[in-house]
Amino acid sequence: MSAKVDEWETLSHLIALTIATAYLLNDPPQSLMLVGAPGQGKSRLLARFDSLETVLRLSDVTSDPFRKKVLPMMAKEGRRHIILPEFHKLLQRRDSTAENTTGVLSLAMTGETHDAMIGPDDFKEIPRNFKIGVIAAMTQRVFDLWHGKAENSGLLDRFAVIPV
Repeated sequence: MSAKVDEWETLSHLIALTIATAYLLNDPPQSLMLVGAPGQGKSRLLARFDSLETVLRLSDVTSDPFRKKVLPMMAKEGRRHIILPEFHKLLQRRDSTAENTTGVLSLAMTGETHDAMIGPDDFKEIPRNFKIGVIAAMTQRVFDLWHGKAENSGLLDRFAVIPV
């Protein structure tokens, strides 16, 4: 078996185990960030898990639709992980938009969305302590540019970062 196939299978098992953390009682779903050069197959690897009932795949999102539509739907349908195969899309907007989106994402990962008052709406339809995990991918170059902000905000601490 080639090294590339071995790595593909190892990463597949790691993603599957991360998704399985959604079933652990009293523990938050874990999160994973695949980081590597373009063309390594990160997005294709994540696509293997798109059809699982507990997973929602998003190609892109901003904070308002995430709070108002995505999180309530995930809570209602029992979905506990979001797959973002092109995480850099969240970061390609104006700094304020990117910061708002990653801020809400961080709240959802820690289960604090229910109690957050962001904007004119409250979000009581999201159950208290509802937590999600994020499985994402980005290129090494974008990760290097984003790393400092993500580390300072605490968002990076919520991910296990895996080089691909």
